Amino acid sequence: MKDLELIMTRTKYIVVGVFIVLGLVILHKYITNPWLWHDEAGQFWISKGLGHQSPPISSPGGLWQVIVSNQSHNSDPGGFSVLLHFWLMISNNYIFIRILPLLFFFGFVYFFYKYLLALTNNAFFSFFCATLLFLLPLTVSRMVEIRAYSMELMGITWAMLLLHRCEKNNYSPKSLMFLSLCMALFCTSRWDYVIFAFVIGIYTFIKVIKTKTLIWKKLVVFCLPLLISVLCVIFITFLNQYQNPYLHKLDYLAYMSDDPSVFYHRLFLLFLFNTGVVLISFYKKRTFTQLQTISLMVPTMFVILSLMGKYPWDKVRTIAVVIILILNLTNEVYHIVNLKKRTYLADYIRIPLVMIIWHFIYGFVSYPGGDRLPEYDSFKYAVNHKESKVMYVDWWFSPSLRYMYEYGPYKDRAQTDDYPGSFRFQELIDVQTREKTAVLPRQTDAEIFMLHHDEYGEDISILNLSNVYPWVFIK
Repeated sequence: MKDLELIMTRTKYIVVGVFIVLGLVILHKYITNPWLWHDEAGQFWISKGLGHQSPPISSPGGLWQVIVSNQSHNSDPGGFSVLLHFWLMISNNYIFIRILPLLFFFGFVYFFYKYLLALTNNAFFSFFCATLLFLLPLTVSRMVEIRAYSMELMGITWAMLLLHRCEKNNYSPKSLMFLSLCMALFCTSRWDYVIFAFVIGIYTFIKVIKTKTLIWKKLVVFCLPLLISVLCVIFITFLNQYQNPYLHKLDYLAYMSDDPSVFYHRLFLLFLFNTGVVLISFYKKRTFTQLQTISLMVPTMFVILSLMGKYPWDKVRTIAVVIILILNLTNEVYHIVNLKKRTYLADYIRIPLVMIIWHFIYGFVSYPGGDRLPEYDSFKYAVNHKESKVMYVDWWFSPSLRYMYEYGPYKDRAQTDDYPGSFRFQELIDVQTREKTAVLPRQTDAEIFMLHHDEYGEDISILNLSNVYPWVFIK
């Protein structure tokens, strides 16, 4: 029996080792990808104090220009834009740029592990689940993406760990202060996090009231930093003509209020499944744990907002819902599968169940973001066959191509390729509505084109699509 236990224990660590190697391979593919797709390149230019459609060879702006540019060209509060602004003072190399979101992702994985460890007291199980984050496309695609997603992910798991410590310390002023400062900082990442922090704030407020000791001191310590942060974010970033202050629906996103298909998408089904699991647990124990309560409150808040048509519902825009559901269901699986006489076998049952639940969300071991690789291949094909031709670049590819020639790997080719002299960049009258100028492909002197061609209709009928590379057209 001891020999069997030893073999199975070693097998577990071999499996973890394989997963780590696989995760490192995926990380290498991501971090060595020099192509900044539209949103990444846009984030780069915002942090330079410019914008997606800034003219070529524009001079970077200062910190205030970064804030203004974030207001008009981004739909996030802007904390990541400010951090990236200072990060770019060191280097504009694409690998170095990707290290910033990667550091946040490592923080996300670390706090995910620490939180599960606090709940299960099982280091192997917690570590294994943390390694899965490097293989789950929804999270790994955010790993080195030059956006605020990994910053938000770290803020979610860190806040949950601090909230857990608040409960252990009977919501002491010190523990409340750390929780508040954490959420105050990460509220500057994405609006998704602001909603998450609001729910955590309500839950914590109720718990503090129930402690019946030092209530006012605890409330001031907890509420003040968080309130200051949210008010600054709202008044500096949100209440302007660009960032949708009236929360109008965005036509390219799904809302529960007008898209019934959302109710049978995987994320909502996972929410229903989690709700059933929590209610069954309550029926047996007559109490909710802290995590169970949060796993009901956070998704419910997003459902209410989506039913009101005020916030979309999908895996990316409501990534806080995904992480909270994953945490709770993983913890539920751990405690449901409890083999007291065969403890060394328990993880062999728990881990496959966890992987099945996680797989239901998005799948495993694919190369998420790989759909951006054809963009890079198309770019290389276009510029390598440009020769002396004039190239037309539409609004989608403009920020990416400008990065490649001004700061990226093609910087040394700018003079050879006559950049920007022989390039024609499509301009946008309105960044938010994407209203274009009257200059369309057929009206230019260009002979080779990079177009996000799903929106040009008859205008591309005069062009010939490349046989191999999408988005490249030749007159």
